[in-house]
Amino acid sequence: MSGVTRRQHEIYKAEIRSGVAWSGAYILPAHAQAALDALVKTAWWRRRTKVRHIELRWKPGNVFCYGHQDTEDEARGFITVNAASLAPGVLFHEAAHVLTYDEAEDHGPRWMRAYVGIVERRFGAWASELLQEAFEEAGLW
Repeated sequence: MSGVTRRQHEIYKAEIRSGVAWSGAYILPAHAQAALDALVKTAWWRRRTKVRHIELRWKPGNVFCYGHQDTEDEARGFITVNAASLAPGVLFHEAAHVLTYDEAEDHGPRWMRAYVGIVERRFGAWASELLQEAFEEAGLW
């Protein structure tokens, strides 16, 4: 678990147990970018942040995935992924980081609520319920 906290490890396990982590796959980065564009246009997203565009940065090789807000332009966010991570669950996990970038705890309660909310809007209530149950079973709430 080098570089990964115990909490992060439990979050990742809960995502896998719920089926959300790797659900679906995008064939091209352009498809993933289109999904992010659709997310930031939702009223739900716009009520929660000033970020109006998330730029997908695709990097070959084994790079960590991460999402963050632009420190100079509050209307922009970035998500960096590798080819193996072009899955909706991964992108929306990172989008929750963009949404909660100012949170002190990386995978804290605010991030978890944001992620569950994104999952509900993009996959449906059934998926968000599975994710919440997995978080609860892991003692993360």
